Amino acid sequence: MKKLFFLFIATGLLYALAGCQEKNLKDSDKTVAQADFKFSCVAKFLRLDGSWYLTEQGCELFFEPAAMKITADEPSGQIIWLVDNGQVTVKTRPKNVYDKDILDLMTDDAICRALLGLYLAELKNMKSDSGTGQSFTFEGQVYDFVCSAGNGINLYKKGSVGKTDLAVAQGKKKYVLNAYNYLKLDKDGYFPTKIDIYACDTDREKRLIAQYICQVD
Repeated sequence: MKKLFFLFIATGLLYALAGCQEKNLKDSDKTVAQADFKFSCVAKFLRLDGSWYLTEQGCELFFEPAAMKITADEPSGQIIWLVDNGQVTVKTRPKNVYDKDILDLMTDDAICRALLGLYLAELKNMKSDSGTGQSFTFEGQVYDFVCSAGNGINLYKKGSVGKTDLAVAQGKKKYVLNAYNYLKLDKDGYFPTKIDIYACDTDREKRLIAQYICQVD
């Protein structure tokens, strides 16, 4: 009788554990989950030869927890990458990449996490780690620290009534992302329709390396 009782308990625990694992997998699998907010982008990236590479991207935002899924149909095949849990993961990529330098720039960890922070910053009911930080000067304007959007990602705004429209990302390089042309949404706050991305070679020198023009679906 005792053996039967312990067998029953063990079986119940195994089913409960399996159920938790399945739930965590479903909750974290952004490739199939329903997004909270969708939009598309026309993005351009600076090539090493000085020319620009243009591409279209479909983007999906997830509010809780904060995450983003990006899909791009490139000449060599489809690329899908996720920004989730403070890291970037390329889920799908073609065997032969058309331009590896462009792929690395599109999926750069620091840039993608900073983009996620800017996309979500002015949407309603979004949570962030406030923390403390110093002001940041960009193009002669002083921006006040707002919050941290993850390791190495800080968000800023200009003045007490300004929008959170600037991100500074420290990764392989230092990047500054400047968002503007905000769209007023019916229920969810404001959303940037244009973002310029600069690589900062020094504290005084910066280069435009990418630009996003977004359209809400």
